[in-house]
Amino acid sequence: MAAAIAFVTQRSTLDHTLTSLVDDALKVLRTTSRRLTKALAVHTTEARILSRLHYKGNNQYRNTTFWRRVVECKRVVERIERLDPKNVIEPLRGIFYQTEAANQTVNM
Repeated sequence: MAAAIAFVTQRSTLDHTLTSLVDDALKVLRTTSRRLTKALAVHTTEARILSRLHYKGNNQYRNTTFWRRVVECKRVVERIERLDPKNVIEPLRGIFYQTEAANQTVNM
């Protein structure tokens, strides 16, 4: 992942016509990253509640139909946690701020 980020940060190697497209994509990424951070905070709280619910009811409801859906939801939550989307998006978001800082020093 670091090699891909290093490649992306080399703005001087981009064609002049592509820089505006890259800047637009990074702006969308910044907005999406902010939304993702808020959604992950809610997700973490709900994952804890689901985990506690699973812990408390697993023995009692193990063989019921609705409990299978609870277990399925718990598996999906675990998959999302293993993906760790925040640590995937944050380095890309950092690129946006690095390019802003670079532009400010050039404009001064």
